[in-house]
Parts: sequence; structure tokens; C-alpha cells
Amino acid sequence: MTKGEQLTEDEQLQAALALSVELMEGRQRPGEPAAGAGAGQNQWRDVTAAELHNLLFGDSASAAVKSQWTSQGIALAPVSEVASGGVGVDASMGSGADAMKFEAGLAQQQGGPCAILAAAQAMLLRRLLLDVSDTRPVDAAADETFSSAPLSALAPPTPRAHAALISALADILWRAATAANAAGGASAASTAVVAFPSGDDSKAAHTVDTGDMQALCGSVLGGAVACASWAATRAALDARARSLESPVGALAFLCSALLSRTLARFNAERNEVTPPLIDGQFGHCSQEVLSLMLIGQGVSNVFDGERDLGGGFMLRGVQERPSIGLLSELESLRYLQVGSLFKQPKLPIWVIASQSHFTVLFCLSAEAQRSTSLEALEETLLRAFSEYDSEGNGFISSEHLPSLLTALPEWQAHLPPLDEMRSRLDPEGTSLIVFDRFVQSMTACHPSGAAAAAQHEASLPPAPLQLLHYNGLASAGHAHKRTLRSLRVRVGGARGVAAESGLGAVVQTRWKDAAVE
Repeated sequence: MTKGEQLTEDEQLQAALALSVELMEGRQRPGEPAAGAGAGQNQWRDVTAAELHNLLFGDSASAAVKSQWTSQGIALAPVSEVASGGVGVDASMGSGADAMKFEAGLAQQQGGPCAILAAAQAMLLRRLLLDVSDTRPVDAAADETFSSAPLSALAPPTPRAHAALISALADILWRAATAANAAGGASAASTAVVAFPSGDDSKAAHTVDTGDMQALCGSVLGGAVACASWAATRAALDARARSLESPVGALAFLCSALLSRTLARFNAERNEVTPPLIDGQFGHCSQEVLSLMLIGQGVSNVFDGERDLGGGFMLRGVQERPSIGLLSELESLRYLQVGSLFKQPKLPIWVIASQSHFTVLFCLSAEAQRSTSLEALEETLLRAFSEYDSEGNGFISSEHLPSLLTALPEWQAHLPPLDEMRSRLDPEGTSLIVFDRFVQSMTACHPSGAAAAAQHEASLPPAPLQLLHYNGLASAGHAHKRTLRSLRVRVGGARGVAAESGLGAVVQTRWKDAAVE
């Protein structure tokens, strides 16, 4: 029994009665509102199969993509299928690969739904590392007070792993239902929707004609129930455990998250409402879907806050520090820049976005979250710079320099004349200011910059972080079989050699001076 699960017999009876009432309220007839529900909380009832299908697939999804999304459930992988490559080298982690047993990895068979699987995996790890009750939502304070978790957290008994997975999925849906509206306006609904094909539709899901995905969307809508609390959401998911594991489990869960958010709110939070959420050629999800899974909002961007492009067009990113973070290979390739909120989440768990796949990186110690005063300065500079680098290119026009410097009052009394500063930042006269050079010059100008840099370098010899990386994909012929592997990251000493690509390059977007082993 995990911490906090000791309920009296009377409490257990009351909880069971409450769940029964809430679930019955969720099965009301069309047009009949749930108890206490406002008008906006039942918008999902007006969603048509055609509307849902168009949002997901549009009219250009290939047969291969449709097959991917009708062949992927959400289920734990057989333990025998999870290799432990390179794990257990550190004495604190045990000795030998057999010391690392991961009995809570999700099984991914298809490439397309990896965002759903990775987000679910990250939320499952959150519960296991925090060791919280599976019968209650996670207390917000638990994320903030996490210090470390034992290696045994990765090897829960199968019933505990399953219970934690159901609770983690309930966390995702309830957050989608209740998170603040990123676009402003009316407050979020307080009704989650659990939508899976019911009865014969669920049993026959694996034989669905992929050419008739609209009919499948109709079956999902037909089996939807409204849930007025986290507990009712969890109970509804638990009652549909077999449907979760069915070939349409990942797709139906995505539909549940969208309906919990409501399509109107979700679309208002996106940059554009026309592109379908699932790529018609490769089958992967859009950033809005991953954002919905991680923070409960359908925002299209990974930077911090909002960026006003003028003319009433607002780009929305991450508004507050999330429990789970995100790192992207596209940042290492300089296509975008992930904001500090996603880079420094409350817990040392990150979804890793490569160019075509999503995996999970995590650490059993909060030491991975430690930051230095130099990193704090760099974060301040990044926030200010990003106001003018709306596309995350890593450079801006030099015409923005005066207003950029004005937005950094800590530096005002210590900066050279504007022309001299412009020469430092743009010595080639390209009329562009590159972020890396900007940080270097501005750190040198800050009154505590030299001390912060010295403190940063003085942490030799750096203690290695033991990070763990899980890839649940095990499709035939794939280069990376289902594996949990470790990597050591030395942070705080001499700058490591820049990795050209792959996981090492992604890690270095979070820890700039990391030496990845």
C-alpha cells in the first residue's frame, strides 16, 4: 500500500457511493446537463463525428497513418521486452544491468501515436517517483517538495503499475478539463469526458475499416461519459481498461482529452485551426496535442508566455511552470527555442521530441533541477530576447537592441554606450544579433556576472547526473528497440564537447555546459 491510501471503511463506502452517483450523472440522455454543469461544460455533446474526424485527420491522411492510429493501445509492456542497456554503471544505481528493472514502461507498436504514449509515460513516472496514492489526484505541493526516489520505484508490482497508469491518465484528462483558458475568456470547464467505443464497437475496433475513420469517431462519441470529478474520471477509465489496451486505445484517449478541453477552447488556444492534429503523411501529432497532454492547454508554442505579433494575432506558449518538461532536438538544430518553463519543470521528467519520435528522459533525484546564478542570469536574458525573437530563431534584428536593453534594468548602469554595444554584438555589421553572443556580452556587463561565471566553473569536479531514457517503441526493424538506458551528464565543470545530433545534443539544450557520457 502506498503512502496516503489508508482509508477507513466508512470513507471507502462514501467514496464508492460518490463515484457511482457521478458516473450515473455522466450517462445522462443527450441534451440533459450533468448535475452542476454550466452551459459550456456540455459542448462535447454537440460535436459531430465529421467535426472530430476533420480535426484529427483532415482529408489527406494516408491509409498507413490510419492504420497506425487503429493499432495502438495504452498498455504496460511485458517486462521481458524492456532491455536495460547501459544501466547500473553508477554505484548508487546498483551494479550490472540486472540492477535496473523497469516494470512500468508503456509498449509502443506504432510510430504515429508516440506523443500520447510519451506523455502518458511521463505522467506515470511522476506518480511512481512521488509515491503518491493512486486513489487521489496528486497534491500540487508534492511536485515542489520532491527530492529523490529509490531505484525500486521503477519496479512496482504489476497491480500498482496498472493502478498508477490509470491515475496518470485521469490526471491528464482532468487537467485538460480544468486548466485555465490560455486564450482568455470564460473559465475552464470542470467536466472531463471519457470517450471510448462501447459494447460491440469496442470488441470490433481491431477490425475497423481504416477508410471509415469518421464512423470510428462516431463510435467514440457514442461511448462518451461525462465525469464531474477526478475520482469519477479515474473510475470511468478503470472501467474501460480493456478499451484502453485495445487497438484504438491511444486514439480514443486523444479524443477524450480533446472533448474534456472542448473543441472550442482548444481551437482558440491554437495558432491556426485549419491544420489537422495528426500529420497525414507520417502520423505524428502536432505540438498542440503534446501541450494538451502535458499542461492541459492546446497551445502551439514551446516558449514562455505570449508574443504579440500585432493586428490582434497572439502566439501563445507555456504560462506557468509545469510538472513535466519538454526538450526538443529542433532546438539543437536551431529551428526553435524551448522556453525555461518547459526546460525547468517542477519534476526532473522531460518528454524528448526528436524530429520524428517522442521519448522520455528522467532522473531519480531533484539534483537535476539545481541551477546556478549564472543560469538564472541567462534565463532572464532569454526571456527578454525572446520578446523579439518570436519564431525562436536564435537571432534578432539589431534595430531592436535599444528597446531590448531598456527591458533589462539590472544592466542599465553597467552598459557601455549604445554604439559600442552594437559593435560588440554585431562586429560583422550583419544587422543581426545572435543570442549566444548577446548572452556572453551581457553576462560580462552584469555586476555579478563575473562572480556567477566563476561560481559556475568552480564546481569542479562536477558530480555526474544519472539520467534515464526510455523509448517504448519496438516495431520490427526499428533501430532503437524498447529500452531503458542510462547516460551520465557532468554539469558545472569545463564545457563538454558539443554533440552534433541525437540525445546528447538535446541534453545540451538543457545543460549548456554538459559533458554527456
